[in-house]
This record gives sequence, C-alpha cells and structure tokens, in this order.
Amino acid sequence: MEVDVPATPVVTISTYPGLDLAAGQTETFSATVVNGGPLPSYQWLLNGVVMPGETASTYVNSNLVNGDSVTCQVLSSGGCPGLLGHKSVTIHVYGTGVQQITAGGGDIKLVPNPNKGIFTVKGTLGTTDDEEVSLEVTDMLGQVIYRSNVLARNGSINESVDLGHGLANGMYMLNLRSGSDNKVFHLVIEQ
Repeated sequence: MEVDVPATPVVTISTYPGLDLAAGQTETFSATVVNGGPLPSYQWLLNGVVMPGETASTYVNSNLVNGDSVTCQVLSSGGCPGLLGHKSVTIHVYGTGVQQITAGGGDIKLVPNPNKGIFTVKGTLGTTDDEEVSLEVTDMLGQVIYRSNVLARNGSINESVDLGHGLANGMYMLNLRSGSDNKVFHLVIEQ
C-alpha cells in the first residue's frame, strides 16, 4: 500500500523584464510549481480579478499600471488533487520622459469606493492653471462604459459621476488624464 501525503503547491513567479516597468512595456510572468502533481491547473488574476482564458503557466500583459498586483493560483493534480497554492507580485510602473515639477503636487481622490455607481472625483492637479480633464471608466475587459471631459478651474476638480444602476458588481477602472496629471483608479461597484 502506498500513501500519498497531501502537500500544498508552492508557487514561484519569475518576471521578464522585471518588476519595474516603463508605461506600456510588455511584462511576461512565468509560474514554477513544486508539489503541483503531474498536471496542475493555473489561473492568473489581476488585482484580485480572474483573467478569463489565462490558464497557462505564463501570462503576458502590456497594460499594467503602477501598483497592479498579479497573482497565480495553482490547483494540484495527481494522488491528492484539489489543493490550492498561490503567489502574488506587485508591479511598479514609472513614467517616461521628463515630468513637470510642481510645488504642490497632485492629490486626487475617488470617493466613496466601493460605491453603487455614483462617486466624486475631487482634489488638485498640482497646477494653478485651468485644465481640461478627461474622465474615462472602463470595465476589466477595457470596454469604455463612461467618458466625459470636465474643466478643472485653477487646477481643482470636484466632479460627480453617475454610471447608472445597470452595471454589474465588480471592479472597474477610472482613467483621469490632463496636461499635468495622469492617474488610474480602481473602483468597486456594489449594487
């Protein structure tokens, strides 16, 4: 008689070119598994959200933003199948070119978060000039569900956004772009 001792898969993630990237640079994540059995199952997640179809031992993405968390979950196979192991890494994305230096710096917030599809974007852009600001909300597949341009007077923004009540619960992204600031916010809708 042979007894298999259950062992949780141990996952290691290697990255190429590394954890520090330029905006728009392609990153390749490769998972290595110990105790996964002969045919472990893989599932990649971005910021805790399952990436549909990403079930191989590698994952490639060129749309990462600063602070994104990439996780690989591995389900073991073999004599003791079904044990789950995982590993996460955090990406650091830096801008390219020369950034404008401002005395105050930008400080923009999205409140409340989580929300029911109604929230406010408020704060300062780090400039005292009037600037047009582009607000764009996308789902996790990149489909635009809201787009608006607003004027930030004297560099201040206080814009209410109502996405309606027809959206599914989950994570969305707000892209804020102006001449002096570019930010990406992750927002959670809980209807």
